[in-house]
Amino acid sequence: MKDVVALTVNWLTARRTLGAVQSIRKFYPDLKIYIADDGSDPKDLPLFYAAYKDPTYNGAIVYDPSIEKLKNIPGTQFIQVPTHRRHGESIDYAMPQINSKWVFHIDSDVRLIKPGIIEYMMKDVDDKCCGIGLQKVQNPDYPKVFNAVFLFRQDLLKKYKLEMKPIYELGLETNTRYFKFLTDKKYQIKYLGEGIKDYYVHLRYEKGKEDEWNKYY
Repeated sequence: MKDVVALTVNWLTARRTLGAVQSIRKFYPDLKIYIADDGSDPKDLPLFYAAYKDPTYNGAIVYDPSIEKLKNIPGTQFIQVPTHRRHGESIDYAMPQINSKWVFHIDSDVRLIKPGIIEYMMKDVDDKCCGIGLQKVQNPDYPKVFNAVFLFRQDLLKKYKLEMKPIYELGLETNTRYFKFLTDKKYQIKYLGEGIKDYYVHLRYEKGKEDEWNKYY
C-alpha cells in the first residue's frame, strides 16, 4: 500500500505482539511492519505487573520477554529501544527509522479480523488531514483519538519535530499533544464512528473471547 506502513510497540508481551503482526499480515501481506521493542527486560517484571494490574485488561496482556521471536520476521523491521521509555516515547524513538507519509499504529493486543481497515480509514482523506481514528472525547478544543488503532502523518511529526511522549500515567494518551499542535496549525483530524470496530478486536475489552485472543497467538 502506497505511503503507508504499520507500527506496533512491544513491551514484555512478545507473544501478544506477534499476534498483532500476524493479524496485519493476514490482510496486508505486502505492508511493511515496524516492531518497536520498548526495552523489554525480565528485571522489569514487577513494573510490568504493576502496570497491568487494572482488571479491565481481562488477562489480555500476557508476560513474555522473549523478543527473539519478533526479530527477522519477513516484511518487518525490528527496532530496539535501549531502555524502557513507555509507549509514546518508543514511537518517538522509532520515527527516524521510518520513511512513510502515513503510519498505521495498532496496540499489541489488537487483532484485525477482516480486510479493508486502512482503506476504510483513509477514504476521502486530503492533504490537510493529520490523523485518523475513533473519536474519544467530543471536544473540538481538546482533540483525542483512541490510540489503540489510529493513523498519523509521520511526515508532519518530523517536519514540526513533534514528540508523542506520554502525558498521563502509562502513556494512554500518547497522541493528544501531537494532534492538538497540528489542529492549531489548521490541520484536521478525521474522526471515525463506531463502524471502525467492525474491523478489529481489542483484547483488553473483550472479556470471554479467549478464542479470539489466541487465534493469532
